[in-house]
Amino acid sequence: MRTYYNFLSFLYGNEFVLQLLLISFVLLPWKRRRKYFPAIFPATFALVFACSALFAIPVPFHYLVIFTLFFGAVFASFKISFLECLFYTVNAYCVQHIVSTASYALIWLIMKACNFDFTVYGIIHPIISILFLALAAVGSYYLCARNWNKFAKLKFNHFIITYAALVFLALAVFLSHYMQEAVDGDKAVYFFVKIFSLLNGTATLIINVLNVHSTNLKEEQLILQILLKKDKEYYERARLNAEKINIKFHDLKHKAADRLSDEERTEINQLSGDFVTGNRALDIIITEKQVKCEKYSVKLVCSVEGGLLEFMKPYHVYSLFGNALDNAIESLVKVADVEKREIRLTVCRFRDMCKILVSNYFSGSLEFENGLPKTTKNNKNDHGYGIKSIREVAQTYGGEMSVSVIDDSFNMLIMLPLPKDAEEN
Repeated sequence: MRTYYNFLSFLYGNEFVLQLLLISFVLLPWKRRRKYFPAIFPATFALVFACSALFAIPVPFHYLVIFTLFFGAVFASFKISFLECLFYTVNAYCVQHIVSTASYALIWLIMKACNFDFTVYGIIHPIISILFLALAAVGSYYLCARNWNKFAKLKFNHFIITYAALVFLALAVFLSHYMQEAVDGDKAVYFFVKIFSLLNGTATLIINVLNVHSTNLKEEQLILQILLKKDKEYYERARLNAEKINIKFHDLKHKAADRLSDEERTEINQLSGDFVTGNRALDIIITEKQVKCEKYSVKLVCSVEGGLLEFMKPYHVYSLFGNALDNAIESLVKVADVEKREIRLTVCRFRDMCKILVSNYFSGSLEFENGLPKTTKNNKNDHGYGIKSIREVAQTYGGEMSVSVIDDSFNMLIMLPLPKDAEEN
C-alpha cells in the first residue's frame, strides 16, 4: 500500500508535465519531423520530464520553466517556425489546463458530497484524471489536430496568436496560482477559481482554432479571386483570338468561294468548329475545350440553351464551364477504354432555375470534405481550387453546386436561379 501511495504521490507531483507531454503527442505536426528526430525527440522530452521530477522549482515558476523547456523540445524536434511552435505548445498547454482544472472541479464536487473525505480523493483522482485526459486527447485530435495536419504549413494571424499566448500564460501560470493562494481555505471560492481557469484555457483554444480557420478561409478566398481574375483575362484573350480567327477564316472563305464546290464549302463550314449556343462566352469555352477533347480522344456531347446564361458575366461563364470541363477531361484521360471517354454537358431550364449538368464516366469512390470531393493529386494544398471556384461562381448568383457518383457516372450539378426578366422570356 505504501508503494502504491508513493507512486501516486510521484504522479501527482509530476502531473502537469505528464499531461502536457501526453497531450502533445496528439497535437504536434508529426509529418514535419526534423532529420535527427528519433534521437532529438526522446532526449529533449526526457530532459523536460527530468527537470520536473528532479528539481524542486517553486510554484508558479515551475509551470513557466517546464513550459519553456517543452517549447524548446518541440522547436528542436520539428521543422516549424518560432510562432508555429508557440501555437502548438500553447494549445497543448491549453488542453492540459482544461483537463487539470475540469478534473479538480469535478473532484471538488464529489469531495463536497463526501464531506471532504480524503480517502475518497485517493480513489477518484486517478480515475477522473485519466478519463478527462482520454476525452481531451480524442477531442483534440478530431477538433484540432486532424484539420491542422492537412496543411503543409499552418497560417494564422501572428499578432492574435502572440497576444492570446501571453494572456493565457499570464493567467494560467501566475494569476490562477495567486488567486488560489488568496482564497486558501474557502472551498467555494476555490471551485470558482478552477472554473475561471477552465474558461481561460477554453477561450484561448477556441481563439486559436478560429484564428487558423479564418486566416486559411481568407487566403482561400483571395486565391479564388486571383484565379477568377485570371479567368477573366483568359476569356478576353480567347474572345479576341476567336474574333480574329473568324474574320480571317471568313475572308479566306470568300476569296476562294468561286473556286470551291458546294461539297467543299460545306466541309469548310464544318471545319470552322464554332459552337453556337446562344451565349458567346459559352461558345468560346466549348470551342476551346473541344480542341482539348479531340487531343485526348474525348467525346463532348452538348445539349445547351446558352441564352439562359445571359444574366451571367461572360468571364464567370468562361470560368465555370472551363473548370468543369477541365476536371472532366483530366478524369477521363486516365480511363483506358476510349469508348468510355465521353462528357455530357447539359444547360436547360428547370422551373425557375437554370440547370447545368456535367457528367462523365468515373469508376471508384470519392472522399468528400465540406460537401466537395477531395483532390486526388499529391499536393493537396495547391489543388482543388477549380471545383471551389465553380462553387464560388454559383454562389455569386445565389445558386448551389453539388457532386455525386451514380452508376459509374460523375455528376456535377449546378442550379442557378433565373432573374425575373429571364423567366418571362
